[in-house]
Amino acid sequence: MSTRKKIGTTGLTMSLVVIVFALVAIPSAQAQSALSAKGFVQSFYTWYIPQMTKNVPVPSDQRILKERASSFSPTLLAMLKEDLAASAKVTDEIVGLDFDPYINGQDTPKRYLAGKVIPKDKCYWVEVFDLSSGKKGKDPAVIPEVKFVKGQWIFTNFHYPKTHIPENENLIRILKALKASRLQYDKEHKNHSSIK
Repeated sequence: MSTRKKIGTTGLTMSLVVIVFALVAIPSAQAQSALSAKGFVQSFYTWYIPQMTKNVPVPSDQRILKERASSFSPTLLAMLKEDLAASAKVTDEIVGLDFDPYINGQDTPKRYLAGKVIPKDKCYWVEVFDLSSGKKGKDPAVIPEVKFVKGQWIFTNFHYPKTHIPENENLIRILKALKASRLQYDKEHKNHSSIK
């Protein structure tokens, strides 16, 4: 075998080894990211659940947006603050969220557990289960959507179990629908007032 053929074969073998290592590293990096996303979500729920039962003047829905603001995407944070402000203005009826969007319920759970992590586009959906009854529920109670941005994980949305109403599938859709409903009410109320 000529020297040129030996060098060519060696080069080809080295290239194949590099490609194989690169292919092996891709799932490993994705697995590390998934594990990191799951850890972020679990640490949030480990912090949040005790906050719900604290007997303090500032309710947990307000505290979370102050103390953990950096855990949310700017878009989601702005929408949550807007909904909270709208609710604060109207005390005699519900004009905003009427449930806790982070646990998808109204009762105070004892413990939530992050489970399966599903990669979707540039985000991860992390299934979260309620363990209040002492055992893991069959289906996730809520599925936070997280993304790694500027060196940290943030929540970009919260998804809920299947529903026949598309607006109720995730938090952003619900917040948009509530805002649209408030604007429609204001418009109708303004028109009704001007007729008088």
